[in-house]
Amino acid sequence: MMLRQDSNQDGIEWITLTNPPVNVVTRALIEQLVAGLRRAADDPGTRVVVLGGEGRHFCAGADLREQQRAWQSDDLGPADLGEALYTALLDFPKPLIGMAHGAVAGAGLSIIACCDFAIAAAGTRISLPEIDVGVLGGISHARAALGKALVHYMALTGLPIEAEKLAHTGLFLEIVHPDSLRDRTAAIARTIADKEPEAARYTKQCMRAIEGLSQLAGYAREHALSKELRASGVTDRLVSQFLQR
Repeated sequence: MMLRQDSNQDGIEWITLTNPPVNVVTRALIEQLVAGLRRAADDPGTRVVVLGGEGRHFCAGADLREQQRAWQSDDLGPADLGEALYTALLDFPKPLIGMAHGAVAGAGLSIIACCDFAIAAAGTRISLPEIDVGVLGGISHARAALGKALVHYMALTGLPIEAEKLAHTGLFLEIVHPDSLRDRTAAIARTIADKEPEAARYTKQCMRAIEGLSQLAGYAREHALSKELRASGVTDRLVSQFLQR
């Protein structure tokens, strides 16, 4: 197995990439991660998922050896399953928090960018090194999180950038001491896990639905989803509880 799933009574599920030494993305890892996200989505006890990596690095990108073998044998490699992976991450119906440390390169950066937000350990390095091996695939997800100029620089140079220099970009919610990474991420996850699950589900659906829309069109979609949520009875119950405080 290249993936470990651990859950606790707080409603938090921890999904950890376990493909040493640097958690490269293989076809098997993608299949396991997609299946793991599906299980977490179907589990009523899971309210929040935290996605991290075991060892010194979160993820150093795609497995180039496996991808080259796939090209040579006219088979599917990890790059060919990328769309399925990113769809599973972006469409995951529950809150998804990335927990980054060490190297976050190529496909690893795309995975983090597909999370709702991420917490990073100080010293985390992100990069888009694909230009050095003549492949493409990380620019679109990174640009959505980091903006045009920075991502174009990264894609054209292949050079890593430390997380501390990205505080203005919004990729990482917080950058914390490595020893505090898991505890801080858990604290934020517990806050979210305490929310009403149906309200969290609709909030996630809304965030996905308004991407790319104008402000007014986004508001209209948001308002329509709010009416659906109220029709479920959740809104009236939560408003009553709030007013009774």
